[in-house]
Order: sequence, then C-alpha cells, then structure tokens
Amino acid sequence: LHGEDGLGNSHWTPVSRQHTLPSDKLIADALRGNPGEVSIVCMGPLTGVAKAMGRDPALVPMVDRIIMAAGAATGIGNVTPSAEFNMHFDPLSAQTVFRSATTKSLIPLEIARELSFGFELVEKLPPKYTKVGAVLGEIVPHFCRSTRQQLGQETINLHAVLPILMLAEPMLFEWEEMAGDVEVGGELSRGTTIFDRRSPRQWRQNMEVAISIDKSAAYDAFYNCLKDAAHDS
Repeated sequence: LHGEDGLGNSHWTPVSRQHTLPSDKLIADALRGNPGEVSIVCMGPLTGVAKAMGRDPALVPMVDRIIMAAGAATGIGNVTPSAEFNMHFDPLSAQTVFRSATTKSLIPLEIARELSFGFELVEKLPPKYTKVGAVLGEIVPHFCRSTRQQLGQETINLHAVLPILMLAEPMLFEWEEMAGDVEVGGELSRGTTIFDRRSPRQWRQNMEVAISIDKSAAYDAFYNCLKDAAHDS
C-alpha cells in the first residue's frame, strides 16, 4: 500500500542519517537526560521501546507516558482477521511494553477506522512548493490509489496520525481503563490484543484505551495541523 520504498514510490535521493545510534539507545539516552518528562509516541511496532527497557530496566519508571497507535480492541484486525499490523509484526516486544509498569495510552485500529479520509484529502494537502506539501503530495495520492486498487476501498485510515492528535488535542478522545495483553504464540491469533472484560475482571488494569473520538473536531484539528505544518515549512 505504501510503495516499495514506503514513501509512495517517491524514490527521493537518500540523505545521511540524522542519528547513527540504534533507536533503543536514543530512547534510553532521552529518558536518562529527562526523567519523567518524555512521552514516547509509537506509530509502528514496539521493538525499539522494548529493547530500551531490556537495555536498562531502571529506565521504565522514567517514562512519562507511552502512546501507541496499535492493536484492535474489538478483535477485528487488518493484517490477519484478529491482529493489527504493529502488534503482529513483533508481538513479543508488544507484550513486553504492555506488561511494563508504565502509563500507557492505546489508540486501537477501530478508532482509526472511525476517522477515514476520501480522495478529497489530496485536494486539501498543503501546496507542493512547501516542504511538507512536497512530501505529502507524493505519499498520500499513492496511498489512496493503492487502497482503491488493492483493497477496493474509497477511503484511507491514518492510524499513525492519531497519537499526535492525542498530544495536540487530548479532549478529542474518550478513554476507558482496561487490562490488556498480546498473544505471542498462536497459529491464528499471533499479535491479537486481548482484553479482560469478564465480570469480575481477573487481570489488573494496565492502560487506557480510546473507545471513541469526536470525529468533527478531529477532522478540524487534523486539517489545522496541516495548515500549521505548511506555514512552518
């Protein structure tokens, strides 16, 4: 869906890496330098965060919050019938993060499905003469076309955007405290997020999970962020 290069087949000239250290070392250094002040936004698999915790368990209480675009609280996945991609890719790391003694906010796949965008999004992107417009002008149209061609869908979901919206506008979301874990070994259920909804519940609550989003306000916030990004670039 995202092209061979993950950027809409834009094939931009490679640039030198901003960081030569591995992600887990960068996370560890940031936490040590700013204990209790760092929120970790996870838009992909949780491998780097889990590695940082394994590198030094003393880092865990230094985390302010972990915000994850991941999982499926309803059990309806995308990469498999029950698993969301970020969980399925590295379920053991996801389980490590889920079970860590940290403050966690999970924005599951069904919330992303609530906030869908049609092809009109392409017309609302920043102008291509801006830096952000030049980038999004390559990525978003390709994603829209690929979604139509490969999935037969006329809308796209921008799951990875939601943690940033949450930081910018936390009141957009309604949350519920839940007890969650990740299946790591199932033949059919690998990467499935499991929540204890029994009464009485047997697992301890370990995260807040987004259960709804103010769609109208979220669309406004998203487009305002695009305008701000274009202005800054």
